[in-house]
Amino acid sequence: MIRLAALAALLASCGSLQTGLAPLEAPQGCQPPAPADLSEATPEAGLRCLVQAMRADADLGKAHGARACALLVDRMPKGQAKEQVAAEGVRWGEAAGDDPAQRYWTAVNLGVAIEPHPTLALKELSTLEAHLKAAVAGAPATHLGGPLRVLGMLYLRAPAWPDGIGDGDKALDLLRRAASEHPTHPLNLLFLATAEWEVEEDEETVLAALAAFDKAVAAPRWAALSQR
Repeated sequence: MIRLAALAALLASCGSLQTGLAPLEAPQGCQPPAPADLSEATPEAGLRCLVQAMRADADLGKAHGARACALLVDRMPKGQAKEQVAAEGVRWGEAAGDDPAQRYWTAVNLGVAIEPHPTLALKELSTLEAHLKAAVAGAPATHLGGPLRVLGMLYLRAPAWPDGIGDGDKALDLLRRAASEHPTHPLNLLFLATAEWEVEEDEETVLAALAAFDKAVAAPRWAALSQR
């Protein structure tokens, strides 16, 4: 009980998400892209322009802010600005309510915001898992299997019981489903290869998944991902 009390005190006193707004440079007078057209192929300048526009239009932010911020932080280098935009995406997602697809985008932003801060990550782990489980249950096809993909990797990377929620079998089930249902998203295939190797050490399956990844990532939509 003493150790639990000490942990609770530590978590209560640890840091929180960034609250400031990152300065976002965008061409003067830029026109934000139509939110319905947002994807990895959206130019970074367009995403910056859209996030700026949302700051002046709360309704736009509630409807599309979490997704726009998530797509933007995926292009940004590590640092305070990246964490600030991710935290902004979390706030927009929370303002949007309990829509399962929005909870996926909220989770993506939350993961980026807490990743550099282990104590904060421990504090927010249950929230992150809850968002992703809700998205898997209610909107698993969002972002070409995003809820399946991200929850699968969370289970693969988190410490196993009794120290955490990590579970290799759950990770494999989710990632196999993501790759089967949405084989056009390269990360579904890359993450499946990772899980198959770490959990099953199945070289044949790993090589097949990597070959499928190489083919998928060559599509024009994934040019930025391919460069990374």
